[in-house]
Amino acid sequence: MQLVIVGGVAAGTKAAARARRVNRDIGITLYQDEPEVSYTGCGQPYYLGGLIPDREALIIRRAGDFAKDRVTVRVRHRVTELDAATRTLRVHDLAHDTRQTVPYDRLILATGARAVIPALPGIGLEGVVSLRNLAELDRFRSALDRLRPRRAVIAGGGAIGLEVAESLHGLGVAITMLDREPRLLPNLDPELAQPVQDLLLSRGVELVLGDGLAAVDGVAGRVAAVITASGRALPADLLVLALGIRPRTELAAQGGIALGQSGAIAVDARLATSVPEVFAAGDCAESYHRVAQTPVWNPLGDIANLQGRVAG
Repeated sequence: MQLVIVGGVAAGTKAAARARRVNRDIGITLYQDEPEVSYTGCGQPYYLGGLIPDREALIIRRAGDFAKDRVTVRVRHRVTELDAATRTLRVHDLAHDTRQTVPYDRLILATGARAVIPALPGIGLEGVVSLRNLAELDRFRSALDRLRPRRAVIAGGGAIGLEVAESLHGLGVAITMLDREPRLLPNLDPELAQPVQDLLLSRGVELVLGDGLAAVDGVAGRVAAVITASGRALPADLLVLALGIRPRTELAAQGGIALGQSGAIAVDARLATSVPEVFAAGDCAESYHRVAQTPVWNPLGDIANLQGRVAG
């Protein structure tokens, strides 16, 4: 039997490891379109701020480390098509620009999520950065080194936005946090979120709340100001997009796999999808909320690891 896994960060690599422990005989191949697998996203803001001094510390296992468990890992390979009727995948080797058709007996989709990048005027200017994967981390770090920003606007008042604010503040960058919600951390109760806002204000962080991102103004191709929905211009050398993420479900949808009401892949308690022999885990998939007793989309690293174990 051949198990194929698409995606190799948290859920995908955990699924591969668990599947190998469950069955020593099956073939396992994992495809990852990035150059690295099995890295931590949670530590990325702290690498930017210097608390984690070495980028290598973010990588848990290299692709070659899986060979001893007889798991074949193909990095820079993008799965572009899923044919559930014939149980085949179309795979693009990005390094050599070649394509091949790959059969599977069972398939695990761990395609993750992507950062929300709004199509707004000026969004392509130098100095507009996001933080989701290692490629984006490298671009972010390069922008810090080249631009030496003195003022940064962080669009988004969730966990990632706050972590980036902490790291940039430690580097001496003046921070303005912009969010269309009336308060930061809108998913928390006000009693928990308010002390965070109070702390930020005490550290000199400017808060612009109840106002969204509308456009980016530039000078000589670089960010100069962020324009809010109300028309306010916020001076900035750097704009950090921390507006949330969306599940990467294009491959699943193309293959006829049902999505849930959240927009992520619908799964059952075994993480099986609506298509036989296809499972989904991690940030691309829904999970079951045992308190609310309903499917939800909760893209967190610990959930991705647990789902990877179940799927594997």
